[in-house]
Amino acid sequence: MRIISFIATMAAAVGTAHAEPDCAALTSANIPSTTVESAERTPATFTINDTYREGNAAPVTVNRSFCRVKGLIKPSPTSQIHFEVWLPDDWNGDYFQTGNGGLAGTIRYPEIAHALNRGFASASTDDGTSRSNFAWAIDPERMLDFRDRAVHYTAVAGQKLTEIYYGREAGNRFFLGGSKGGQEAMNEVQRYPEDFDGVVALYPATRGEFQAASTLWYAQQMTRTPGSLLKEPQLRLLHTAALRACAGTDGGLKSDWFLTDPRKCKFDPQRLQCKPGQSDDCLTAEQVITAKALYAGPKNFPELRMLPGGEWPQLGNLHGWSVLDGTLVKAFSLELSIGQGVFHQPKWTYRDFDIDRDMPRLIESSAPSPGNTFDPDLKAFQARGGKLILIHGWSDPMVPSLHSPLYWDRVVADQAEGRTPKEAVARTRQFLRLFMVPGYGHGYGDGLEPADPLTAIVKWVKTDTPPETLQAVAYEDSAAWAAASRSPSAFTPDEARDRPVRLTRKLCAWPAKAEITAKETKCKLP
Repeated sequence: MRIISFIATMAAAVGTAHAEPDCAALTSANIPSTTVESAERTPATFTINDTYREGNAAPVTVNRSFCRVKGLIKPSPTSQIHFEVWLPDDWNGDYFQTGNGGLAGTIRYPEIAHALNRGFASASTDDGTSRSNFAWAIDPERMLDFRDRAVHYTAVAGQKLTEIYYGREAGNRFFLGGSKGGQEAMNEVQRYPEDFDGVVALYPATRGEFQAASTLWYAQQMTRTPGSLLKEPQLRLLHTAALRACAGTDGGLKSDWFLTDPRKCKFDPQRLQCKPGQSDDCLTAEQVITAKALYAGPKNFPELRMLPGGEWPQLGNLHGWSVLDGTLVKAFSLELSIGQGVFHQPKWTYRDFDIDRDMPRLIESSAPSPGNTFDPDLKAFQARGGKLILIHGWSDPMVPSLHSPLYWDRVVADQAEGRTPKEAVARTRQFLRLFMVPGYGHGYGDGLEPADPLTAIVKWVKTDTPPETLQAVAYEDSAAWAAASRSPSAFTPDEARDRPVRLTRKLCAWPAKAEITAKETKCKLP
């Protein structure tokens, strides 16, 4: 009888070990502040619209069945944080969560589909906002969800659902986001260092008050007088002239159509000023003043200056300086949020902004806010073995490119106690790698693009081997890709495998300098 009982027990154990995970049972999961609204297996071919990019964006198709979980998180009575977790049959043992962008309001389907296809349990949240009703923006609790809580609560819920479904915790947890999602990445490593093991922050909007100030100040320069605006012909002229003057002198090759380190470019737009009787292919005196102001930045905040080389990329006006004319002021409702929210002046416009007078007030208003993620103290994340890759383009018109090198310097300074400068840099590079990308704007660019940062962070976490270089690619079809509202290749690199490649080049991990030849790139630390 003992033998029969033993055989029965072993058979039951084997049956349990190979049992299919119960997707529907996840609706009964007990997670604080969280309701699982549905948990269903998808058909073998699953298609859903890309609700973030809308317009002409292609639908997202997944050619496999998986467990799709939809939920609602309410850390406050008015919170409306929606999230989804996609759980694959061929799980690789890890968890992935993507960041959002802009004012969020949707699930990022292309990004979680891409991660699902790589075997990750994948999650995304709409950050608790809405694209059709902006009432959330005046609700302090929902604003807190947007700026801080949504990503963290989704990480808690998503990782718990993953554990329940597969019967074990995820081996490693990864996060990747850009712009607002980059800010979310930085918020995680600074405020919730236990949530993720590996994090990638692309062009992160880390300094909300400085980004707002720069956007207002740029608009003032562009619209200072009726004749000061730089339109497409002038931006093209500036772009071409800057490249002609500096390509090959900034560490890159003369044949490059982008600048490798635009900080080294000393291009003077004065040389483009119209001569008497000239009206074509030149700048008026007013336009020269505008260009000089943008290249120089505000007198007391030079880190907000625009850099040569990003004036008019081939991708068109959504990715060059033309958005500095007030387009971004309207897109982010800055006159409303700052005029009423900070200065309490209903009729306030961007023209009323004085950066020297008003900057302290902006800093004061955002200092205690989770939206400000420029804190250099990453010691808690560092102590638990976390790894962070920070990526920013030299041609970003929305988040000033110099913010990321400045943040790097602040982290090094925070690590410097009792150490030499060289030791502080070496210690920082143990957990943080910064890559600056030539010709890369805000998600897109007609120069280089980071090829596959997710693979880089996964390898670093799993092998404890930090990346000395990061592969970058310039595609022939960058303009068409952006025009079609396709997800930036840094987020969905597997979709880019068949894209025509114009150039590949390695990026050096900061502060190493690139020594570039036609055959190779060598990185040398100072």
